Amino acid sequence: MNLHKILIFSSCLFLLPYLNIVLFIEETTSNFYEKYMSMLLVCNFIFSVLFWHNPISKSIIHKIDGFFAKLSVVTVFLYVAFIKDVDPYNENIFFLLYLFFISFARLSNKHSRKEWCSNSHIFYHFLMHLSGIFGGIVAFL
Repeated sequence: MNLHKILIFSSCLFLLPYLNIVLFIEETTSNFYEKYMSMLLVCNFIFSVLFWHNPISKSIIHKIDGFFAKLSVVTVFLYVAFIKDVDPYNENIFFLLYLFFISFARLSNKHSRKEWCSNSHIFYHFLMHLSGIFGGIVAFL
């Protein structure tokens, strides 16, 4: 079954936070960090779509996709936690989404080790993508 194809769809949603920056944030309020993170999101989109089109575990594209995903997660977390001035409500939402992201990542990893591309693996990976995307949107508000 091609259930993993839903992850191509969710990978395309990585462009939503990027588009938010490009289309709705004025050039004067956008900063170096947000531009850097928006480029990371474009890389996430490209490598994630390439990987999930033909998801071979431990392939070169899998390793590249994983590298950019981890880099983005750490960068956005550090940006929200230590650099950006975020109102407490949005900050709490971001950290809750981050907690969901980490939980879904662990569950995805657990199920992928049992059976690569199993329904459980894909389901939790999809939820991980969604929580990361919404976290990215909140980070750039």
